[in-house]
Amino acid sequence: MEAARGELSPLILFEVRHEPVGEEAAIESAPDDGRRRLVELERELAAMRESLQQADEELQLLLDNVPAGVMIRNRSGRILKVNAGSAKFLNRPIDQIEGRNLGDFGLPGAILEEDRQVIDSGRPLLNVVHQIDGRDGQPLWLRMDRMPFLHRGTGEICVYALAENMTDTQKARQALTESEERFELALRGSDLGIWDWDLVDGTVFWSSRCLGILDIDRTEFAGMQADFWDRIHPDDKDRVEAARTAHFDKGAPYIVHYRIRRKDGSYRWIETRGKAVRNEKGRPVRFLGSADDITDRRRGELALKEKTEQMALAETIGGIGHWRIDLVENSLFWSDQVVVIHGEDPATFRPDLERAIEYYHPDDRAMVQRCVEDGMTRGQPFEFEARIVRRSGEVRVVHSICRVERDRDGKVTVLFGVFADITERREREKERQKTLDELYRSNAELSRFSYVCSHDLKEPVRTLGNLAELLLDEEQPVDDAERRDLLTRIHKNAQRMSVMIESLLAFSRADGTLTTEPVDLNETMEEVRDNLSAAIEQAKAEIEIGGLPTLSGARVHFRQLFQNLIGNALKFGRPGDCRVEISCRDEGDFWSIAVDDNGPGVPEGAREEIFQVFKRLHRRDDVPGTGLGLSICKKILKQYRGMIRCDRSALGGASMIIRLPKESS
Repeated sequence: MEAARGELSPLILFEVRHEPVGEEAAIESAPDDGRRRLVELERELAAMRESLQQADEELQLLLDNVPAGVMIRNRSGRILKVNAGSAKFLNRPIDQIEGRNLGDFGLPGAILEEDRQVIDSGRPLLNVVHQIDGRDGQPLWLRMDRMPFLHRGTGEICVYALAENMTDTQKARQALTESEERFELALRGSDLGIWDWDLVDGTVFWSSRCLGILDIDRTEFAGMQADFWDRIHPDDKDRVEAARTAHFDKGAPYIVHYRIRRKDGSYRWIETRGKAVRNEKGRPVRFLGSADDITDRRRGELALKEKTEQMALAETIGGIGHWRIDLVENSLFWSDQVVVIHGEDPATFRPDLERAIEYYHPDDRAMVQRCVEDGMTRGQPFEFEARIVRRSGEVRVVHSICRVERDRDGKVTVLFGVFADITERREREKERQKTLDELYRSNAELSRFSYVCSHDLKEPVRTLGNLAELLLDEEQPVDDAERRDLLTRIHKNAQRMSVMIESLLAFSRADGTLTTEPVDLNETMEEVRDNLSAAIEQAKAEIEIGGLPTLSGARVHFRQLFQNLIGNALKFGRPGDCRVEISCRDEGDFWSIAVDDNGPGVPEGAREEIFQVFKRLHRRDDVPGTGLGLSICKKILKQYRGMIRCDRSALGGASMIIRLPKESS
C-alpha cells in the first residue's frame, strides 16, 4: 500500500532552563525598577513551569488512555517511549518494551526501513498498513502514521508513530474481496448475466454475459432502457410489462421468460429475475437482477413435453400406462393411463403405496404384495396378471411388468414398469378358445356325421341296387309274388332314404339364423299336437301340457324342438298306454321345461351319448328313426344359450329337461 507523504519540517522540542536566584540577592543587586521586573519574571516562570507540568501530565494521561498505539523510535529501531495502546498490540508490559529494539518483538523489518526513510527525508509517512502477530498468534493489521521530530532528551531525529487497529476493517475488506471473487466465479460457473436499471435516469447496465447472449459488444448497446425494450419480441412485451408492474406495485416475485433479439436477428429465450431497490418513501429507484439464456433448456423442455404427450397418446391408444416406485423418496407415480385403468380421474387422483395395493382383488392381493416386496428388498423383477376392483365394483384384469434400478453400490432405488388392462383381451381369448373348442367339437361331429351319413346312406342305396338287379336279371326270372316283394322292399328303402335326407336337412338348418319374434309355446304345442295326431292316435297316447311361457325366437325352431321331443316320447312310450307330460318351472333367470314319458327310459350310462349325431340305443328294425332327433334339439337350444339333459322320469320312462334363459323371452 502506498503511503501518503507531505512536506513537514522536523519538530524541535526544547527545554527552558532557569536557575533560581535568591529574591533578596536579586532585589538588592538590582535597581528599584530592575528589582521589580525580576520579581515579576520569577513569578511568570513559576507559572510557566506549573503549566508545563500540567500539560505533561495531561499528555501522559491522554497517551495512556488513547486506543491508538503511540511509540517513539530512533534510527536504530530502539523504542524510547510507548503508551498502553502499543503495549496492548505487542502483548507486553510497558517496562518490558521501552529501551528494546523493534526486532525483539518480531515486527516486520519493513517498519524499520520506513522509519529511516522518514528520518532521512524529514517527511511524514501516512496510512501504511502492516500485519503483525497479536495475541495467541492471531494476526493484527495496524494502520501507521509516522512523523519525524527532534527528541529534546537525546538531541537526535526520531520517529513519532501512531498505530490504529485495522484488523476488523481488514478482515471485512478481505471477506468482501473473497465474496466478490466467489460471486464472479459463481456468475462464470452459472453463466448468468447481471443487469442494473437506474429508474431515475433510465440508464441500464449489462454485464459482459448479457452482451454475450445478444452477441453484441458494449459499443452496440446504448445503455438506455429504450434500447433494451426494442430488443424484446413483440409478442412477449405485454407479459414482461405485466410482471414488472406486479413486482413494483404489489411486490410479486419478478421471474419472467421472454425472447430477445440477437445481433443477427434471431431470438433467444432468456429467464430474468429481478429485485427493486426502493427509496425511503418506498418508491423503486433501481431495478437489478440476472439474465440466463434458457434457449437450449426450453427446446429440451418442449421436446420432452412433446415426447411426453406422444407417450400419453400412445398409452391411451394402446391402453398401457407406466408406473414408478422411488424408494429414496418413498413415492409412487402413476401415468394418467394407469389412473384411468383403476377407474379414477387423473385430474384429481394422487396414488400412494398404501392405497395402491387395496385396489387388488382380495384373492390376488397377497401375490401382488409379495412381488412388490421382492422387488424392493431383493431387486427381483416381476411380472403378474391380477384382478383389480374399481370403486364402482367393476373387476378388471391387469398385466404388470416390473424392472429394477440400482445405485452404484447395488442398492435398489427404483422399481418401474408398465401396466395394461387386458380384460377385453382375456375375454377375447376365452371366446377364441371357446370358438376353437366348438370348432374341434364341430369338426369331430362333422367327421362322425360324414362317416355315419356315408355308412347309413350307402346301405339303402346298396340294397336298392341289389333289388333292382334282381328285377332286371333276365336269367333269373321272378314271379309276380317275388316281384311284388322286391318292389315293396325297394319302396321301404326309398322311404327310409327320404326320411334320412329330411332329417339331415333339418339337422343342417338347426343352427341357421332366422327372424325372431315372440313365440307362445302353448300355441306351438297345439301345432305340434296337430302334426303328430296320427302318431298320437296310433300310440293311443295321453298328452298333458301345463302352462308354458312366451319366448323370443324363431317359431320353426321351437316347433321342431318340441316335435322331436314329443315324437321320441310317443315312439318309446308304453304301447297302448302311452303317457306324455309337458311341464314348466320358473328357476329365476331360466325356464325349466320337462317332457316326461312312461317308456323304458334311458340307461344312466347312455344319457349323454343319445345327443350325439346318429346315436341310437335300439336297432332300426326294432324302433324306426335316424338318430338325429335329439342332436337337432341340442343344436337348436345352443343357439338360445339353453341346454338339454336326460333324466329319470317320475312316470317311469325318460325325462327330457330343457333350460332356456328368460332374457330370450
